[in-house]
Amino acid sequence: MNPLIASQIPYALFVVSLFLFYGMLVRRGIISGRAIIGVGIVVGATAAAASFLHLPPQARREMPLALLMTGPAVMALCAAFCVTFAYRSQKVEDIASWDVGDTKIIVRYAPANRIEADALLLTTTTTLRLLGGVPGAIGMASGAVVQKEAMAYAPVKSGKAVITGGGRLGVDHIVHAAVSQPLRPVEEGPLRRALENAVQQARKAGAETIAVPVGGLRGLPLSRVAVITAETILKQRRAFAEIVFIALDIPSSRVIQEAVANTVNTLTPIVR
Repeated sequence: MNPLIASQIPYALFVVSLFLFYGMLVRRGIISGRAIIGVGIVVGATAAAASFLHLPPQARREMPLALLMTGPAVMALCAAFCVTFAYRSQKVEDIASWDVGDTKIIVRYAPANRIEADALLLTTTTTLRLLGGVPGAIGMASGAVVQKEAMAYAPVKSGKAVITGGGRLGVDHIVHAAVSQPLRPVEEGPLRRALENAVQQARKAGAETIAVPVGGLRGLPLSRVAVITAETILKQRRAFAEIVFIALDIPSSRVIQEAVANTVNTLTPIVR
């Protein structure tokens, strides 16, 4: 290997690891709010300094200033992009809301680590493992303690719901609703039963507000999952002061909003 290329490998690994570590801290919610910007500036400054200092002293003396500053400038641009993306990915935005009787119904875009409610209703498999899709995002944001607590109940029958603590999330409880066996397609009947049982568990736990992350499931597209979820949850709306349907990404929020809006339109009285 060319000695010049070989000399760049430790620097490249350091910079990549630095940005990946920053992204992981943001994704897990360890860094949030304005701290995303502050820590991002420190990360960018560190990467820029490393791009300058990793060069041999003689090379720094002989290299034209414009070329010498190229590395730090590129690192600063990379940091600016990462900070912007990280900050935007952590925003919380209410897409739509309705008042139905004494219950407020909201469709909200929020990353997993920014969900807040008394109870979170989560669809998963009979193994209760927080892997892939919405369960994976919730598992990463809530921490290993939630997975460990859930595994004490596993495996469970399809349609059953069990309750655990909320871990690092801003929720008191997570209700795990088993909708299918692993790697098996989800059918509408078990999905409805699991959601109904999850709502009952949230009620027994004394929850006044619930959050329901909605995502596609194996064998069912997001549009159908959203309809079934909205219909099932809103049948028992009177038990709660607030029901929030969570979209973990912006494209999903439009599908979820349409499903919830269509369901809400069948309910009365409605105050917009």
